[in-house]
Amino acid sequence: FAMDRRNEEWNLLSPISILNYHRANEFSLYCLTKWNAEERYQEIIKYIVSICKVKNGKVFDFGGGIGELAISLVSNNIDIDFMEVPGNTFNYAQWRFKKRFLDINTYTTLNDVKKTYDVIICLDVFEVLEKPLAHLKKFYKMLNENGILIFSIIINLGLLFYFKYTNFFIEIINDFKIGEVKPLNLILPIGISFYTF
Repeated sequence: FAMDRRNEEWNLLSPISILNYHRANEFSLYCLTKWNAEERYQEIIKYIVSICKVKNGKVFDFGGGIGELAISLVSNNIDIDFMEVPGNTFNYAQWRFKKRFLDINTYTTLNDVKKTYDVIICLDVFEVLEKPLAHLKKFYKMLNENGILIFSIIINLGLLFYFKYTNFFIEIINDFKIGEVKPLNLILPIGISFYTF
């Protein structure tokens, strides 16, 4: 029931509203904590930790939520910086770090980050960014040579990806001069996000 209520609220929000939702809504903390405790998310964390151990360098967790991934990385002796928007979620993450006596550099804005990284992690944030392409360009500049970007977009069906993100990735390909691909003329089916989730 609680997750259904959150999903109903979420579908009504714009990217800026979602940012404000994360900053001020305590219910968001409940949803993030519940998701972070689920076995699926814990498996994702284990996989990312294994990648970061192999890479053996500096890691940046962008949009790190309540800090679950950052805590797991630090617990595995991985050097991590953490960023989340200012507000309840960020404050809760900082509280969790402090409670565990963890030394994690924290940021609330990407403009304050002046370092480069071997791994940049962006889990479940691209769908709420107002300008995702601008962020990808910034991440590209922040990566060390041979650095890797790990990101996810919540998708349960290939249809959602196709209709909502195909032109997004075509734009990336064209902007990074990887190739020249003509954007598709796609019409987003009504309720595709609701159907997917």
